[in-house]
Amino acid sequence: MCMLWTKQLSIGNTIVDSEHKHLISLTNYVERAMKTAMETRDGTHLQHALDQLEDELHHHFRTEEKIAKVVNLPFEQHLKAQEHMLSDIRFLKAELMTKDCIWTEAALRHFSEFLEDLITEHITLKDMQMKTALQGYDYDFWPDLGVVAPSDAVPPMHNPVAVAQMSMHAMA
Repeated sequence: MCMLWTKQLSIGNTIVDSEHKHLISLTNYVERAMKTAMETRDGTHLQHALDQLEDELHHHFRTEEKIAKVVNLPFEQHLKAQEHMLSDIRFLKAELMTKDCIWTEAALRHFSEFLEDLITEHITLKDMQMKTALQGYDYDFWPDLGVVAPSDAVPPMHNPVAVAQMSMHAMA
């Protein structure tokens, strides 16, 4: 199986969309690593791939939280869903690593589908809730720059305060 990014998965923010693309790529990487581990009976590469996916999920969840705070999006339920997803990833990792890379093709498909479903549901069911709130912002909106005005406001590059904030951010 191989997950693919489509425009239908866009939530309307370049940072979140690029992180989703990266998560999809990492999911494909984990699936290839599972197949390789099954064939070679060596889980080193798989462990690294799963660790990388978990780390990227942590990073992605921090991004979402920053954006949600700035656009005043209720986020408590989303935080619970994120914790549940991380728990599922840890469970998957434990299941795969305790089996010493000995599993059937059917088990490999099951683990792959489980992982793909986690990522797909996160994007389509959880993050799509942010899409409406982000429609009033530029596609490249990012809260750390301090440019939080809706898209009908003065463009950041023509706003002296935003330019100064971006310059200070670049020097940091």
